[in-house]
Amino acid sequence: MINQQTATVVEKTIPCIRGLPIVGSMLAIQKDHLGFLIRVARECGDIGAFYDGRTHCVMLNSPELIHSFLVKQSQDYNKGEIQHNTFKVLLGNSLSISEGESHRTQRKLLAPFFQPRQMARYADRIVAYTNQTQAGWAEDTTFDLFNEMFRLSMGVFCKNLLDIELWDEANGLNAARAAVWEWMEHVATHLFVFPLSVPTPRNRRTERALAFLKRKIQALIAEGRTRGKDRGDFLSMLLSARCEDGSEMSDDRIYDEIIALFFAARETGASALSWCFYLLNQYPNICTRLQQGVDTVLEGRLPTCDDLRNLPYTLQVFEEAIRLYPPAAKQFRVALRDTELGGCLIPKKTCVMFSQYVLHRRPDHYPNPERFNPDRFTVENEKKRPRYAYLPFGGGHRICLGKHIAMLEGHLILATLVQKVGLELVTKQKKVVPK
Repeated sequence: MINQQTATVVEKTIPCIRGLPIVGSMLAIQKDHLGFLIRVARECGDIGAFYDGRTHCVMLNSPELIHSFLVKQSQDYNKGEIQHNTFKVLLGNSLSISEGESHRTQRKLLAPFFQPRQMARYADRIVAYTNQTQAGWAEDTTFDLFNEMFRLSMGVFCKNLLDIELWDEANGLNAARAAVWEWMEHVATHLFVFPLSVPTPRNRRTERALAFLKRKIQALIAEGRTRGKDRGDFLSMLLSARCEDGSEMSDDRIYDEIIALFFAARETGASALSWCFYLLNQYPNICTRLQQGVDTVLEGRLPTCDDLRNLPYTLQVFEEAIRLYPPAAKQFRVALRDTELGGCLIPKKTCVMFSQYVLHRRPDHYPNPERFNPDRFTVENEKKRPRYAYLPFGGGHRICLGKHIAMLEGHLILATLVQKVGLELVTKQKKVVPK
């Protein structure tokens, strides 16, 4: 077969998972999404195909193919109609779902706030909020760790990005986040879904949550315009930014960028930290080594940004936790034209994806991959792996802008908490694989 777009002879056939008539593999995906993706990699290898009931999907599971997909051939793909339709109701025209020149312009506009040189000024706030959070944990009490990590992440988010204190409203924001996230998961994994305009119980919960979030964020934007002063936070930057035609950003556009960050940063940050402490509880020898390293460097004081270079094992623990349980378990694109990957034809409109959750479990790059082993992330061991074998924040031109803030936050929060508290799972607590 000749691919006319690239004039390349395409000979390889993509191995395919057989599904049921009409619905394909949708039922298997609904039952155990990540388990199904692991099955695709196990049975098909570096590239495999399946039908999810709506579209034909090709899954990549090698660093080389993923590098071609995200970097070398990125112009051949976009996020596709399904993702745009699913997320536009929430994220509007934000950077998260924009495409082409619009995406490049928005990214250029937002990038200065997320540069590594900006990290030092965020560090003190992260440590202060972490210390404030743990001070409220009474000894020998039981609490939901994810909710506490969300509350902490929410406090840091609001201070660093919006320059406001929002502790009292963290629970309401968490409830709204959960309702919207549940709706998005339902839409992504079910073949027949009522539009949000149809007043089903789930849709009504989602509409109420979206209205709540919009009221809160619009009030913050209005307050920011009233105060006028640039306080060095993300909202101030958006308010003072100028588009290419010299005009200021509209309130609607600012809202889109803030709500996108709210979901991307707060959901992933809370998830990563929760799994990190779960794993430390399962591997007490690693927890002890972590605590001893932190105690030796800090001697009981709170960490600063300058301390981080002397706490490499703390960062390794966080990196290994998000290898096992990456904040984003998978990423999708849709082919804009007939193209090829690894000598295989990828027809136009095919959904092409990879799963960080699956990729990070390749035994050739991560021996005994289910084992929690922070030594995988020593400088020497990292050099041995292909660059695109570890992608907790994605890669290519759409790599997460908040990567540096997320790593800084994880590093500092771990260093602060491990010398202050000991967390134990409640009796009979079971491991739950993240969605």
